[in-house]
This record gives sequence, structure tokens and C-alpha cells, in this order.
Amino acid sequence: MCYLVLTAIALLGATISVFAKKDKRTNNVLRTFLLWILAVNVGLSGLLGFAGHVLVADDVALFIGWMPGSPFQFEVAIANLMVGVLGFMCLWFEADVWFVTIVATTIFGWGAAYGHIRDMILNHNYAPGNVGLPLYADVIAPVVLIVLLIAYKATKGKTKAVTTVAAVNTVKAKIRVAKVKKAKTTKTATKAKKTKKK
Repeated sequence: MCYLVLTAIALLGATISVFAKKDKRTNNVLRTFLLWILAVNVGLSGLLGFAGHVLVADDVALFIGWMPGSPFQFEVAIANLMVGVLGFMCLWFEADVWFVTIVATTIFGWGAAYGHIRDMILNHNYAPGNVGLPLYADVIAPVVLIVLLIAYKATKGKTKAVTTVAAVNTVKAKIRVAKVKKAKTTKTATKAKKTKKK
């Protein structure tokens, strides 16, 4: 349930942010959604995962279908903390940090999904925390992030190209205007010289 709530918060926050901004180019819309999902679905989710595995470890273990009291659960908590901190860092650092965060989220998510599926097959663990919504989130969330990042990078390149073309056209227009002014000034000066000679 927590995954659905966090996703709803991220999507609602991103949508409100997009409508509040004047610049609604595709690149900026994708950037906004990426930031919200990275901060909420990765950052906040990671911190909540850390808190769950540390503060209510036995309850979380039972929800997943694990035996309570395993010392390895603390290591899962630290992995959640790492991914969560990376998610929040995306708010201040772009490009490379986004990429690294998505790589970490993908490795952690797909690795956890593999573990859940393996546990289901070998140990018949059908606990809601093992094969329920967390499993789907572990598989789907990285895919969404990868697609958004690729789309953002693709539109960012187009935005730069459009900006560059616009800048070149502006410079060309200024050169044309300067040439026309120079030509008019030269014509006026020539006329003035002819008038003086007469």
C-alpha cells in the first residue's frame, strides 16, 4: 500500500508542478516527473524501507515471509538507506547523479525481485511482502525511471539543438540588419558628398 501512496504523491506533485510552471516544453515536463519520482519513489521509499527494516524489523520480516531476527535484515536496511539518500541527492545534483541513482535502484530492485521470485519457487513463500505489490514495484519502478531518463536525455538534445539554431538565426538576422544599416549610411554619405561637390 505504501508503494501506491508514494506513487500517487509523486505523480500528483509532478502534475501540480508542471501546471504551475510557465515553461511546459516536453523536456521540462519529463525533468519534473523524473525529479518527483526520484525524490519520492526512490528517496522517501528508501528511507521508509530503512526505517522499517530497523525499527519494526520483525513485522517487516513476517510481512515478507522471512524468519524474524536475521542479522542480514540490517544489511537490507542499509541498502535501502543508500538508495534513499541517492534519491534525495537527485534534487541538488543532476545528470550523473540521476544516472547513478537509477543504476543503483535498478540493481537493487531487480536483484530483490529475483530473490522474491526464487523464494516463491523454492520455498513456496507467497507472503504479500514477497510476491505482492513490492515485487511488482521492484520490477516496474526501474523500467519507468530508465524510460523517463532516456526520454529526458533525447528531448534535452533537441532543446539544445533548437536553441542553437534559434541563436544562429538571431545572429544572422542581426548581421543582415547591420549590413542594411551600413548600406544606408554609405548611400547617405555618398549623396552628401555629391551634394557638396555641386
